[in-house]
Amino acid sequence: MSAEIKQEIKQEIKQLGYLAWVTINKESIDREELKQLLQQYGFLSYMPKPICAADAFRRTTAELEKKDVQLDDPNVIENYMVRNVANDRNTITRTLVVERVLKDKRDLVYSKAITFTYDKKDDKLTTEHDGSQKSIDIVNSVSAAFLISKNLHTGQTLRTVVNSILNDLCPIPVKHGGVYFVAKEKEQALKNIIELGNNLGVADYFELSGSDQNAGMISEKIEQHLANTISNVATVLKNNDRGLIGTSMLDIKQAMKVYNEYKNGLIKEEESIENKMSVLQQQLEALINKTDIEKAS
Repeated sequence: MSAEIKQEIKQEIKQLGYLAWVTINKESIDREELKQLLQQYGFLSYMPKPICAADAFRRTTAELEKKDVQLDDPNVIENYMVRNVANDRNTITRTLVVERVLKDKRDLVYSKAITFTYDKKDDKLTTEHDGSQKSIDIVNSVSAAFLISKNLHTGQTLRTVVNSILNDLCPIPVKHGGVYFVAKEKEQALKNIIELGNNLGVADYFELSGSDQNAGMISEKIEQHLANTISNVATVLKNNDRGLIGTSMLDIKQAMKVYNEYKNGLIKEEESIENKMSVLQQQLEALINKTDIEKAS
């Protein structure tokens, strides 16, 4: 047997997979830049939907809100609030309201500062205000920020994209804080995710040896992952939390995907695992029944 073959066998025995983590700390990214990154690392199919201009308008105007703004008069502070006035098929209207707190008089005074209206059809932003320089400066700032925001994906969207990519590798949660085990067969895809993650935040991975101890640890983590999913879904079913039904169904499907990925390898406690899979199937059917009942009602 050649030395090269021996080395390959040794590596096969030694390596079980990888421990990896990805932390996305980028707050926003231009849509075109994200597209180029995803294309570069082979994940273009995960490109999020185009940014909704109406959502960008809401985010931009919401950034005007401030609390406890100090004025020259120590007895007066101001709070800036943005309130929805109207929202229909064609337009969204939001108003910047100033709440003035008069400490010495123990009183509140409200005034309408600026009204922003976004025309969805014409993609146009219009405003109404008192004509003061302060109002003009705010309007100019919002207008410029809105133009940028219409082409920016938020950090939450980035985390959703990366999590979707990672989930397709059937990761096993190993430690709180986002540390996952990924099988060695997913090496190239994992490396690409790590490269992508380092463009959007911080990411790294290292090899996990194939010792009996490590294999047993990952097997336990798989069973724990299934158990946690069962517990979380049971809570949703018990509380009849309609807002989490969709998420729970996705969680069960991901757990089933993990089971199918590892059932012929790392899963050891077959009877215990099979019981959990049976419970998950029952829970999934219960969730589907709930959605059917809601649609019928």
